[in-house]
Amino acid sequence: YSTDQVGLAGLSLGAVTSAIAFSQEPAIKAIWLDSPFVDFDTMFTFELSRYHLPAFSKYGVNILSKLLLGTRPDELSCRDALRNADGRAIFLTQGEEDVRIPISQGQTFAELAKDSNAHFETWFVPDTDHVDAMFLYPYTYQDKMRTFFNEFLG
Repeated sequence: YSTDQVGLAGLSLGAVTSAIAFSQEPAIKAIWLDSPFVDFDTMFTFELSRYHLPAFSKYGVNILSKLLLGTRPDELSCRDALRNADGRAIFLTQGEEDVRIPISQGQTFAELAKDSNAHFETWFVPDTDHVDAMFLYPYTYQDKMRTFFNEFLG
């Protein structure tokens, strides 16, 4: 395959890692993101609150990650995909009733995209939970993905 034929599709945390890879690799021409979170700190704080844990725990995770891995989770963000898009294409889909990753994350990502130079499309799916659109609306999901990648990959 030539470099203008490289695209990624990621779901949930896979969408986050796909967005980060896209931000760092200009050969990736298009990405399909299903239910990503925008940044680690916001999502980790949300997760901590779900389990009634103190939000300051995120600082310990960042410090330990830096010491053990040489990088902190908050140093990489889906926002970077928008900053480094350089006209490449991003499709974002998320269920409006997502209980795993709040719909506000997708809406924030879409709002940030307005100030980027990415070709950006969204599909917020009513009455749908976390990554369920592909199961509840498989033909629509496949058609949107096929149309998107056919348009933006050589």
